[in-house]
Amino acid sequence: MPPPRPGHGTAPYASVTAAVFASLVLVVSGDVPFPFHGSENHSPGVTSAFRRPAAHPALDMSDARVSHVPRGRGDRRKLDESGSATDRPVGANEQVHLIPGGANEMVVVWATRGYAEFDFFVDDDATVAYTEHGDAKSTTVSKKKTRTSTKHAPIAHTAYTAQTCLGESASIDPTMGHRPPVDVDALVAMANTSAWAPSDAANYFAATSPEDVVPKNWFTSPPWEKAICLRYNNPDAQYQSPLIHEARMSGLVGGRRYRYTLPGDADADGPRTFTALLGAGDTHADNQPLVLGVVGDTGQTEVTHAVFEHLRGVGGYNSGAGVDGSQSQEQIHLLLHTGDLSYADGYAPRWDSFGVLAEPLMSSVPTLTTPGNHDVTLNGLESAAFRTRYPSPHASSKSPSPDWWSLDVGLAHVVGISSYAPAGGRGGEMGDMHDEDNETSADNVFGTFGLAGSLAFAMREWLVRDLASVDRSKTPWVIVMFHVPWYNSNQGHYKEAERHRWGLEKVLYDAGVDVILNGHVHSYERSSWVYDWRPDACGPTHLVVGDGGNYEGPYGGSWRTPQPDWSKFREGSFGAGRLTIYNETAARWRWHRTTCVEGTGTTELYNDTYFTPTGTHGQHCQSSNDISAQAMEAVDEVVFVRNVLVCPNKASGAGRAAPENKPHAEHDDACDEKCPYDSYSETRAIATITVLTIVCVCLLASLAYVSALLRRNRNGAGAYPHARLPLGDDIFDEQL
Repeated sequence: MPPPRPGHGTAPYASVTAAVFASLVLVVSGDVPFPFHGSENHSPGVTSAFRRPAAHPALDMSDARVSHVPRGRGDRRKLDESGSATDRPVGANEQVHLIPGGANEMVVVWATRGYAEFDFFVDDDATVAYTEHGDAKSTTVSKKKTRTSTKHAPIAHTAYTAQTCLGESASIDPTMGHRPPVDVDALVAMANTSAWAPSDAANYFAATSPEDVVPKNWFTSPPWEKAICLRYNNPDAQYQSPLIHEARMSGLVGGRRYRYTLPGDADADGPRTFTALLGAGDTHADNQPLVLGVVGDTGQTEVTHAVFEHLRGVGGYNSGAGVDGSQSQEQIHLLLHTGDLSYADGYAPRWDSFGVLAEPLMSSVPTLTTPGNHDVTLNGLESAAFRTRYPSPHASSKSPSPDWWSLDVGLAHVVGISSYAPAGGRGGEMGDMHDEDNETSADNVFGTFGLAGSLAFAMREWLVRDLASVDRSKTPWVIVMFHVPWYNSNQGHYKEAERHRWGLEKVLYDAGVDVILNGHVHSYERSSWVYDWRPDACGPTHLVVGDGGNYEGPYGGSWRTPQPDWSKFREGSFGAGRLTIYNETAARWRWHRTTCVEGTGTTELYNDTYFTPTGTHGQHCQSSNDISAQAMEAVDEVVFVRNVLVCPNKASGAGRAAPENKPHAEHDDACDEKCPYDSYSETRAIATITVLTIVCVCLLASLAYVSALLRRNRNGAGAYPHARLPLGDDIFDEQL
């Protein structure tokens, strides 16, 4: 269903004028919001009246509501309380997920447990078979004929070991989700080498209580950022990963549906399928827009499950109507994860349980990720697992690091960079950047601090070259994602990435980047077009989606006040978003809340609030600690309009998009009724004239309405069936 036109709503006549004037300002800035339904809670400081649904207890990860999986594979997806896999045959395929490998390529990664029982591991001829799916409905505009014969992708294998550690207090005392995520009694048994080691052995250790593994006050005293590990010379403390397999399916045709079969897949399990990503500049032949799912900071709780179900478009999480009245969400073609996937936090088996939880989504929807702090920091506890299990298309984008990559898909050029790689070094020319209060100059900071030498500029130089190579005639939309946000009005992680911003913001602005995606802050926030802490019509909009459901809970109680001018929507609940790209000038962003949470207890270590889900699929609820003005809103929806006439930087790159030289009919043919904004996206002048006309009409309608009310008041009860309304009456004032 196409999105509704801006300005369509159900507000009373008396509020139309103000709403239209606000829309005029946003149209001029290229940011067109969708109206909210109803009249509740649209002003800062206003709280809607509602009945808060009762909270339900946290779900065990083995609960059937959480372990929902595709047909035929349910017996392989149950998890026990500690995140370990149970009831799965040795050698069964699990944790299957898809990663784009580059143009016309898809990489499938999966795990198995077992060796001798698993024949294909020692069979050099074993392959992943893939072929076009028979019931495919979507093809690209390309006229190429392709063979439908089965192709085979060779398989590479790997495995790794990791020391068992605890890197976060939430590993044993979470704010949300199963309590505890890690079985401490099992850790004690694992640490107790006195059960088998000779008493004079160097690795002899008697562990009889949790304090022997995690000393008292370990997580409640500084320094706060520290991990504790079981002894390295304890063989039971070394986690052994399952066998991890990878196969690269190449020669794909964008938009075509493919079926793939892993060695050992049973026919009764049903087919595994995916849709190949569009190539640069390609569109779907059936006029489907490109849909990008966006999520971050997922972890593995019952809230994570709800977010994943929403992204899959199942489980009732789309039952609430959007602001355009639609009852369902578009199926996504590519999932963008802004980092912090599993929240294993040193306890390596939780990478396996996350892979099992995410498989129903990620085995059919390809996923691109950027590294978060829970993925690669914590003294490197997670780096091996993250990079082994979730590779990136860095090689195809000529990047030396798997943490920096880019990919063309349809009308979008998507870039991933790291928040934890240097963004510049000493003596670098960073530009005249300041902080929000104009207190610090970036030139001064980078003159005396930071890594010295050319290595400090490696990621930045690669990024500059990559953005300069973008062909805007094929991929007009440029989307960049990294973990830590630059623009965040929550006290949580506030201004944490200023050095990163000083080093890279001008690079992204000069390249005309349209959208920046972040996570890290466990809430949702959308900015206006912004540059250097000031609204700028030619800057990118920033979307913070760190609300994926991890066990650290929501940040709804720590919003800074007043809400900054550049912050347009913020909420401390949980959900995910979809960015739908219609053509080279129009896209729609929709964030959809999946879960509200209610404080139902306290944590043991810090006496913080413990949260459990409340409400039904994120509808008609509010998270109990959320103090944002938008706390009751279940959907945030806005239209983004690109215009290179107003913002020449939006045409930067190797290929110059020149929409003014293209007949307007080309746009209509390309998007038909799917993108109703193309008629006013050629120039802002046309949009402004149109809106001014609407303003005049609405003003006349408002004046006519007020005039009728005044005549009605003067005529009194004799002219109307109800009693006369005095001018000072509150009801009359409200209508006026």
